Amino acid sequence: MLLSATVPLAAREVRVGVLIDGPSAREGISAEALEQAASAVYGEGLTLTVPPPMRLTGHWSVSALNAALDRLEADPQVDVVVTLGFAASHLIAHRTQLPKPTIAASVLDPVLQTFPMKSGTSGRHNFTYVSTFNRVEDQVATFHRIIGFSHLTVLVDPLALQVVRELQLKATELQAATGATIVLLPTANLTDGTARLPPDTDAVYVAPLMRLSSDDLRSLADQLAQRKLPSFSLLGRSEVEQGILLATSSDTERTERLARRVALNIQRIVEGDDAANIEVSFPSEGRLVVNMHTAQVIGFSPHWDDLTDAVQLAAESMPDQRSISLLQALDASIHRNPTLRAAQLGADIATDQILIARSALLPSLAADISHTQIDASHASPLLLAQRTSEAGVTAQLPLYKDSAWAGWSVSRHLAAAASEQARQELLDTLQQTATSYFGLLRAKSVESVRRQNVENTRQNLETARAREAVGLSTRSDYLRWVAQMASARQDLLMAEANERQAAVELGRLIHYESSEPVVVAEAGIDEPLKWIASPHTRKYLDTPVNWKLFREFILSQARDYSPELKRVDELIGGQQREVTSARRAFFIPDLVAVGTVSNEFSRSGAGSERTALTPNSTGWFVGIQATIPVFSGGALQAKLSESRHQLRQLDAQRHATTDAVDARARSVLARLPSSYPAIALSREAAAAARENYAKVADAYTRGVVSITDLISAQDASLSAELSQAQATFTFLIDFADTLRVSNSFDVLLDPQTREPWYNAVDAWFIAHGTPITTH
Repeated sequence: MLLSATVPLAAREVRVGVLIDGPSAREGISAEALEQAASAVYGEGLTLTVPPPMRLTGHWSVSALNAALDRLEADPQVDVVVTLGFAASHLIAHRTQLPKPTIAASVLDPVLQTFPMKSGTSGRHNFTYVSTFNRVEDQVATFHRIIGFSHLTVLVDPLALQVVRELQLKATELQAATGATIVLLPTANLTDGTARLPPDTDAVYVAPLMRLSSDDLRSLADQLAQRKLPSFSLLGRSEVEQGILLATSSDTERTERLARRVALNIQRIVEGDDAANIEVSFPSEGRLVVNMHTAQVIGFSPHWDDLTDAVQLAAESMPDQRSISLLQALDASIHRNPTLRAAQLGADIATDQILIARSALLPSLAADISHTQIDASHASPLLLAQRTSEAGVTAQLPLYKDSAWAGWSVSRHLAAAASEQARQELLDTLQQTATSYFGLLRAKSVESVRRQNVENTRQNLETARAREAVGLSTRSDYLRWVAQMASARQDLLMAEANERQAAVELGRLIHYESSEPVVVAEAGIDEPLKWIASPHTRKYLDTPVNWKLFREFILSQARDYSPELKRVDELIGGQQREVTSARRAFFIPDLVAVGTVSNEFSRSGAGSERTALTPNSTGWFVGIQATIPVFSGGALQAKLSESRHQLRQLDAQRHATTDAVDARARSVLARLPSSYPAIALSREAAAAARENYAKVADAYTRGVVSITDLISAQDASLSAELSQAQATFTFLIDFADTLRVSNSFDVLLDPQTREPWYNAVDAWFIAHGTPITTH
């Protein structure tokens, strides 16, 4: 009433009195933070100030806190009272009458502390508070589920133990629920938290210890870790960052958000709302936070289920996890892929076989040496001595041998076919690598969307839990979100598995030898998008006539430069020569010139003496040999028939390959016109669905819409986000397929080749009467 009777809101200055429990080494919300938050959210004409005389402390004393509260409530210069300490907030919450609007900003557990609660508000005149409703019993239950402790020590400020007497009762209840012993240890300084720990302690729960400085808290966390004691922070992520092992509040901007919320509550009070009617729920992200360095020190490894969507702080960086770009991956596949290397070696082997086949057409020279020994009774000076040694040289010159000429011709065709096979393997490897690279990026993008959906579901779960706690909704809403959360986490696990599988496949293609998964970066993927989006390229696609011509150009490229077709053509050429050779074998003889020289350089034993009739020790022979088969048992006819059947088989294979090349090219080109526009359309849909979800989520928080409306909006947003996440990479995969069917990746690997490519396409359009005149 006093506020409404004073200066109009447009020129209003609201004076706030604040109270902290004592001189804190660490602050939650400070008076300065409250003023800064107000200046950020208030419009012109409304100013929040916290004058120095109105900044009071309770000096860690109940009596001093009560005296300070009395002073602020009675001070005519104070418009609104805000308690920034946990003990002060508890004390003010249990006063039945308050002269001034009062906000309790630091609340441990309003249910445990029996704060007033009615339909989502305090229901008490001039009083409101702000709470995340992260229940102590839920945190202890989570801590016990993860760690499985038997003797839990709770480090709690002595003032909190004195003021919040319900803490001891709750400890007794939790002992019965967990089966573990729970000891509340008053902790006013670092020594209390370390030296006085019970010897059988196997886990430590850290309540807010605001008297400890950041250095003291870090030292406490280090000492607990060195003693192999797992720890859990009630306050959340900020203390896990200092070295505490676990927490279930991962909000990185909790203090800033809380300050803004208090400032907005003050604005509502200034505008005439009774504090009793202001919502007290302040949902925050209830995600598990793990300090991985601390976990390593104490020898603790969280379960996969807990790490699925946990925030992992201080995780050790992997030295081998260097990200690779698209061009690096393609280069690695060219130089390190074993399958591609095997195909290239196959071409080298085929080249060697040409030389082997060619050798049958060239002269040959062979040397031989022999030693013969017979029994003396058969030795004779005219024939053969008992022991004879002889050396000789034989030369052969093929004059004409059709089978040898055919072998040489066929080997050249087979070598060309092997070369085309290696080229096909190269193109396939590049396509598979690019597709796998884009597929991994797509899997990472989907995993990110799934993770965000888990976060959205978690926030809605926290909202439902808080609404149930204050009586705004029933248990069924909360259970529905529990089911949604389980489903979202299952989808996230599947997305993570898909990402790992995609990384394994890419690692196989680039022969990645590290035991760590390959890490990819989006660097370089904008280049294909810019190329497709360029005005020159778009000219080929902007009308049905141009698109048809461009499609025919790609189809012509697919046929003219297809390694599959060229390979079959080479095989057909070789087989045609085989048929010719099989037909000539009936009537064309093989002609070979043969020459031999031999020398008997040693004779001994019986019959070794030479007479006038003994042959000379050196002999020679020169002749021409013609060979033609007279009867082969039907082998020549069968060979000719087999060769002709093999030729017809290759002809049929050629037609089938042509159909396959055309079908693959047409299939890819059929996808391309829709996959590129889908990028912009999916972004538009995702932006609209995201905005709609935000509005519906806000309305659900205020109780305006039902849980069904929110789930529907979230599902629509998820579907749109997944489409957006996949659209870019789906197009890039289609783009890689297009390069494959056009039988060249040069425009991707070497930007210098793009201008010649443009020239070739422009020439095609000109040849078909539709010139492209502008770029």
